[in-house]
Amino acid sequence: MPNDKSPAFQHYPKDILSSLRVAMMTLEEEGAYRRALDFCWLNGSLPNDPEKLARVIGKGCSVEIANTVRTMFIVDKKNPQQIFHERLETERKKQKAFRQSKSKAGTASGISRRKKNKLKAEQVFDSVPDVFEQNANKTPTKGERKRTLQSATPVSYESKDSADKPPDVIWGLGVQMLVRSGMEEEKARSFLGGLAKQYGKTQLATAIAQTSAANPANPKEYLVKAVQGNKSNGAVAPSGMVY
Repeated sequence: MPNDKSPAFQHYPKDILSSLRVAMMTLEEEGAYRRALDFCWLNGSLPNDPEKLARVIGKGCSVEIANTVRTMFIVDKKNPQQIFHERLETERKKQKAFRQSKSKAGTASGISRRKKNKLKAEQVFDSVPDVFEQNANKTPTKGERKRTLQSATPVSYESKDSADKPPDVIWGLGVQMLVRSGMEEEKARSFLGGLAKQYGKTQLATAIAQTSAANPANPKEYLVKAVQGNKSNGAVAPSGMVY
């Protein structure tokens, strides 16, 4: 099993239906091929042997059909006894990069929230002595200051899950990425706001993750192309990768 046990991958009907290699298959061969893709996704690779591959595919798959399916995969140079699928590996890397980018964005968002909450707490704490001005001779105890602080502080802490939401990716990772490329923060926020309005926050967050993973020389230009590619189906099909 691959280390990152993702249960699913993006399936693009247009890509597989327009593939010349798949079009040349019989219906039985294509069915066997699609089963092989699923097994390969779950296990990372398949046996580079027609008889063993036929048993993995199952459903009465013949050795002849398994041998045809085998040609759709690539032999692993490190382990010639195994074969893998280039498109699936690209999808696997894309998912891993997106998860990592969300984690970074969540960390940045968490730090920002903690700073804001700390500042609010300090501001309210500084105002606590005013509550006791009516009795100047009385020095508030530590417990009294704490209770007063709690009743006067409307500080709310967001759920950890909020770090996984698109806005955190956009205003955390997205802004940081554009600022590092030389764009002013105000312009970066305005630029991202326009993209979010035009394409939606979810699609923009996905494009930001893809751009961050690619680490291009011009992230602004790359991001625009990525989010435009996301417009139709919410994900960018790996260019040049075929079924």
